[in-house]
Amino acid sequence: LYAVDPNGDEAPPSPPRLDPQSPQWHIIQSFHDVLDIKCQPHDAAERLANIVNTTEVLTRYNNIWGCFFSAIEHFSDMKRLSILADLLACLAGLPGSIKTSDESPNNGEIEVFFKTLPEFSMNLSERMQGPEAYLSRGEQLEEGAQRKWTNMNTFVAILVRDHGTAFPNLFGGCVIFAFDALAGALEHGSGSRLG
Repeated sequence: LYAVDPNGDEAPPSPPRLDPQSPQWHIIQSFHDVLDIKCQPHDAAERLANIVNTTEVLTRYNNIWGCFFSAIEHFSDMKRLSILADLLACLAGLPGSIKTSDESPNNGEIEVFFKTLPEFSMNLSERMQGPEAYLSRGEQLEEGAQRKWTNMNTFVAILVRDHGTAFPNLFGGCVIFAFDALAGALEHGSGSRLG
């Protein structure tokens, strides 16, 4: 049920708005700008690194991954998926590290290197478990789960094609996902989970 507006009609609630001064707003704006081709992937990567290099480093870093993977799952067109692959390669190519001492359980120093893309592999692996993985995370429609999984597979193919040789340790191994998807498609019927 939705709230009733003055005319007596039900209206869905308005989406929450982010404070334009918040780091989350700037992260989302960076993704909007690069996907709308208002800036180049390298510029967006530098902006994202600057946003992360503030307080709450791990929170900001995870906000970036959340936006990144949501964008991949949402967009089906090759142009936007290619931009996202380029953005990821630019993040991996950033020099240096981001240091903080406020989030370590032992009050030591934490270094988050974009160069090694911590947590990228884990996040990607979770999303490459087949369409049913999306259903278990709340996707209501099987078609939506299939679309997200297909988008993720397309992104990985673009990433390996365009950046696998430049970053073989980071992206070269992603080719295994293509082999898994191909084997599943060949060994199982098109109506099955793996087909």
